[in-house]
Amino acid sequence: MKSGRARARRARSEEQQQQQQAAAQRRRLAARADQMFRIPEFKWSAVHQRLLTDLLVALEADMLVWRSHSTKSVMDFVNNNENIIFVHNTIHLISQMIDNVIIACGGILPLLSAATSPSVELENQEASQGMSPETALSVLGRLVSLVDVLVFASALNFSEVEAEKNMSPGGLVRQCLRLVCCVAVRSCLDCRQRQRDRGGKAQETLPNGAVVCKDAERLLQDVDINRLRAVVFRDVDDSKQGQFLALAVVYFISVLMVSKYRDTLEPQRETGRPTNQSEASVRPELNSPCITVEPDLLFSDPSVKAH
Repeated sequence: MKSGRARARRARSEEQQQQQQAAAQRRRLAARADQMFRIPEFKWSAVHQRLLTDLLVALEADMLVWRSHSTKSVMDFVNNNENIIFVHNTIHLISQMIDNVIIACGGILPLLSAATSPSVELENQEASQGMSPETALSVLGRLVSLVDVLVFASALNFSEVEAEKNMSPGGLVRQCLRLVCCVAVRSCLDCRQRQRDRGGKAQETLPNGAVVCKDAERLLQDVDINRLRAVVFRDVDDSKQGQFLALAVVYFISVLMVSKYRDTLEPQRETGRPTNQSEASVRPELNSPCITVEPDLLFSDPSVKAH
């Protein structure tokens, strides 16, 4: 009787040891597989940037042909069934790059903080994934030019693209909103910096040639206003989406208006203060009682809040 119990205990002990050895073997195999198939962090090399430049040049050449056609409008080409796959794939590319390029340009919140601060100072930017801020700014302007044609000048439904990318409904238009806001606030920042550096004389052309600052005294340039309007009315049939987009645009303009009021009422404010003080001065304005919308509503992906 006792010998039978002892054999049963030994059998259970051996079984547990075999299970532990098998689990350890599976962990070792999994670790090897992770090392074998590990995907390194992406970096924009010179070759990557050259390929991207060549691709954008080719796309811009097609857009130029559409714009310069004598009998057809751009909308005719964009909405033509023969061009659906081309437009679809290009929008995929744009959507994939928008948020990364915005981050490489400095991010919307840091840019907005600099554009609304008295010192108009932007913190030192580092290359994001190997792409310099100057290169990112150039790509940003080229992307928004493509969006002007393929998104704002089209009547296409983007639900298929959003489904392929696992985005919530309206996610692509919200990406375009972030792109437009980043371009607009970068325009404001560049206009203010150049106006200050040039003693109040506005510049006609900004670094990448994508934004024209015709009147530095204006809150927003005409091109930025038209793009914000196009975003709001892009999906006008979707009431919830339209309400969110309109609210986000109102918040964005309100933040810029607060700083404009300050500059108008206190033109003699010293502009050479340290960066940390200028950042502190903009915080009460961003949280002003006249603005009741949370900043994250605009500058993060609002797939939950929008529905």
